[in-house]
Amino acid sequence: MPTGRRLKTFLFLPIVRLRHAWLVRRGRRSLKQFDSDHQPEHIEDAIADLRRAVALLPTKHHLRAASLDQLSAAIRKRYDQTGKIEDVDEEISLHREALRLRPVGNVDRAKSLNNLGKIIRVRFEMLGQNEDLEESIGFSQEALQRTLTDKKERIRSLGSLGGALATRFEHTGNKEDLEIAIGHF
Repeated sequence: MPTGRRLKTFLFLPIVRLRHAWLVRRGRRSLKQFDSDHQPEHIEDAIADLRRAVALLPTKHHLRAASLDQLSAAIRKRYDQTGKIEDVDEEISLHREALRLRPVGNVDRAKSLNNLGKIIRVRFEMLGQNEDLEESIGFSQEALQRTLTDKKERIRSLGSLGGALATRFEHTGNKEDLEIAIGHF
């Protein structure tokens, strides 16, 4: 039987895991409710619950990256309704943290790279800063390099990179970008 500090950790962790799982389930339920009725309070409830779920986890916890992805998805739904740049910036921040938690070799790293590349491209489309587009392309290229065996994620990577290159073509007129983009679709 653990003693002292180890006993507190031993007793505390299952409670935290249960609370985390409960908050995630509530957040998902609110998201489903939002999908059916489009009431803003449901997306706000989902975001609040998912924020609390993330806050429960230590910064290096193995569930944190997935929880950050779920919170980001909820914020994305809110952005789709409101169009606020603050949501895009927060989503970028969440995806950057998730990427840091998925080092090279992690099976979900390509997913994080794709997610980050896509939302940075959204910010480019809003603000028109070339650095965002180049960063988006870089993340998409790295994601593609890391998806040699996962067909589903590879398809996502190809689409993401193709979309980013097509966007760059639209803004620069560089036909090489268009040809490469078409090759990825």
